[in-house]
Amino acid sequence: MKSKAERESEELARHKKRVAEALAAAESAVSQGAESLKFAHERLQDKGQPVVLSQEQDKHRLALGEFSLALELLRESAIVRVTFGDGKPRE
Repeated sequence: MKSKAERESEELARHKKRVAEALAAAESAVSQGAESLKFAHERLQDKGQPVVLSQEQDKHRLALGEFSLALELLRESAIVRVTFGDGKPRE
């Protein structure tokens, strides 16, 4: 019979493994999303629109006038957060 500490340790190890697996998928999604924002930025620039693309580690934002779209990766929980304008982020 396992002690409570052993069970908790095993559960923590399983959780870390699940987060690591989910992080791989989330990284791929953010990478593809960043490429999409970059493509949109280039197309809008070609059309002479006042568009701004800012890219940081795990955070990308495209702004066109008063509209913006942000894409962010929260690594500790493997969550991809998408925010339109000043609205509530969607995960």
